[in-house]
Amino acid sequence: MQEPDDTIVRAALELLAVPERGTVWVGPFEQLHGAGYSLLAAARYGISSRDICNYHERVRTKIVPLILEHNATGQTQDNWALHNALAGFYFNAAIQRVVWASERLIKTFITITCACGRSAERHSSSRRFDKLLKDAKERIEHLRVGDKNEMPQTAAMLSQFPDEE
Repeated sequence: MQEPDDTIVRAALELLAVPERGTVWVGPFEQLHGAGYSLLAAARYGISSRDICNYHERVRTKIVPLILEHNATGQTQDNWALHNALAGFYFNAAIQRVVWASERLIKTFITITCACGRSAERHSSSRRFDKLLKDAKERIEHLRVGDKNEMPQTAAMLSQFPDEE
């Protein structure tokens, strides 16, 4: 049985365009298709019905021997515990990949020279996400006012993050 979220993830993966070789978009592409795979794997292992009651005793204390057993034999004595852990592992891997790709896409957006010749935003070398986000919002505003380019999808994505005070 397919998990309900599979349809959304599969549709998103189908929209993911392969970047040109050697461009700045290769890294985010790798992370995003990996995130898609991880979300599908998390669903396959039952993330939406995952039982985390007494997780420490039922899963965490057994997971290393289960991983080693599965690696050695292809099987385990406790598939439920292994699948419970793998559901969480793949879900967390997806989240980490989405975060990395989001940060990289934002940083790339603000560091490429604008079509009008405007150079990178002032905090573009910063590793602090709040500064990168501020620069991205400044770049969006510049494009909206200067180039009459609304970039609605990028602006909508950036609007999901609250402004830092």
